Amino acid sequence: MSMRHRLAAVSAAGLLILTGCTASPETDPAVPSAASSETAPGPGGAVDGSGAGVASYDPADVVVSQEVTVPGSEGDTATVGVLSLTVEGSVQVLRLVVTPNFSSVSTAESVNQYAVWGTDAFRPTLVDMENLKVYSALSDTGQYWASDAVYNEAINGEPMIVWAVFAAPEDDVDAVDLRLHESWPEFTDIPVTR
Repeated sequence: MSMRHRLAAVSAAGLLILTGCTASPETDPAVPSAASSETAPGPGGAVDGSGAGVASYDPADVVVSQEVTVPGSEGDTATVGVLSLTVEGSVQVLRLVVTPNFSSVSTAESVNQYAVWGTDAFRPTLVDMENLKVYSALSDTGQYWASDAVYNEAINGEPMIVWAVFAAPEDDVDAVDLRLHESWPEFTDIPVTR
């Protein structure tokens, strides 16, 4: 028997074991049925009452926005809106609402974050002018704590959430400046929410 056939046989056996061991929702007491007294959560609610949820971001909640030209393009633009910076323990989270407005692609095509930045890396910086400090997105072995530039995408003309995580401010500041790309004007006085 070849190695390929052995791997296929082992995979098939594993699937049979897993299939045989799983119970249907009707027989598994851990899975609530339609007749169960437990109610299904509403949109974004926790299933088990743990407090887990789904974050929602409204493009109308941006504190400031600007229309920027995509670097290296002849007519592609994007609207970049900034939500308030949120301090969460020892980190602060930047969330952007980015809407690609690309004339180079149809309104039915997807545009990823990488294209909006003109195929440049997404490396936002927060600048605390008062205390002369600059914050870069956290990274671990070269992997930045930020949205994936290739897989984060939206249909042309539709918004996408772009995010990055930074260390929390070392000083008690209420606002910082934000630089997203060297060729775009910086955003100033972005509020820091605690």
